Amino acid sequence: MLEALMFLIENAKSLLVPSLKYQAGDGKDGISVEDTANLQATIDNAETKNTAQQMAVEAEEKMTELQTATIEKGRALIRKTQNAGQAEFGNDDKARKSEFHIGADNISSVKKMDSELKYMKAVATNNLAALKKHGFKEADVASFDAISTELDLNSTNQKNAQNLQKAATNERDKAMKSLQKAVRRIQKSAKVVFADQPSVLIEFESIHEGRGGGKTPPQAPPSPPTAK
Repeated sequence: MLEALMFLIENAKSLLVPSLKYQAGDGKDGISVEDTANLQATIDNAETKNTAQQMAVEAEEKMTELQTATIEKGRALIRKTQNAGQAEFGNDDKARKSEFHIGADNISSVKKMDSELKYMKAVATNNLAALKKHGFKEADVASFDAISTELDLNSTNQKNAQNLQKAATNERDKAMKSLQKAVRRIQKSAKVVFADQPSVLIEFESIHEGRGGGKTPPQAPPSPPTAK
């Protein structure tokens, strides 16, 4: 989609040159002042909305990175608790292995991690005296709540960033459609005004139609890309 938009903007800027050159006025036919001004405005709008969309994508990616980092903090604290438990109770006590969730799959979702942090906090609290023998501290118990709070905050921020990214993508796509419409309007108008001047009509062709070295325009997908 980005490649298609950049090609459209490049093509629109190229079209702006003959639109200004052959502008109507002083009794002569040509491209209307309104259409030319609209083309310039839609070019500016498309560039602005494209920049905003790219910034929104970057912001969402940063929030995702923070969320991933917080989940990894949770995993590390859980592993620390499990290691202390194994050091105290050994590896043959099936009941203890089950209690400490030793051997369970890594957690990647926010909801499951939040639930697991609460569970492991209870396990650590109930076995604190035994775990302390192996380097586990009371501060580690408090870390369960701290990571859970950070997880909730990052999750909210990530969802907000995703919503902003979706909105920015919709605005960019609307700007792209408006620019396509402005380009078509001028090209259709040129075909009427300069119907008897083929050499002038060439100047209004799209880049890939004969004025830009045979470039093929990228094809935009049928619908906007889904948010990351």
